[in-house]
Amino acid sequence: MRQTILTLLRNDQGSTAIEYGLIAALVVMAAFLSIQNFASTSVNMWNRVSTTVANSN
Repeated sequence: MRQTILTLLRNDQGSTAIEYGLIAALVVMAAFLSIQNFASTSVNMWNRVSTTVANSN
C-alpha cells in the first residue's frame, strides 16, 4: 500500500494535464473577451451609421 501511494505522489502526468487545461481556459477567456469587445464596438458603429442615415433624410 505504501509503495502505491509513493508511486502516485511521484507521478506528474496529472499535473501536466491540469496545466494544459489552465492554459486552454486562459486562451478561451482571452478569445471571449476579444470577441465581446469587437461585438460592442461593431454594435456602436452600426448604431452611429443608423442614426446618421436616419438624420440625413
